[in-house]
Amino acid sequence: MSIAKTLEQIKRTLISMDRRLEVHVDLLAATVPALQRQGEVLGRNTAALERHTTVLERQVERSNMLTQAVLRALERWDEPRRS
Repeated sequence: MSIAKTLEQIKRTLISMDRRLEVHVDLLAATVPALQRQGEVLGRNTAALERHTTVLERQVERSNMLTQAVLRALERWDEPRRS
């Protein structure tokens, strides 16, 4: 193969690679906004989950206090019966 033909083949290969790279860059550029939106949604969902977790922790604490109060009341109620 002559040098001219080799250079022409290299040129066509480079042009083809450049076109494919442009397609990939365009796809990536289109993907970035969607990823940003998903990140924002994930951030909001994480914040909501943290708030719900805090509420649940408080409810568990209240439930534990009520359970302890009921147990103490039952013990006081049962003490005279045991004597």
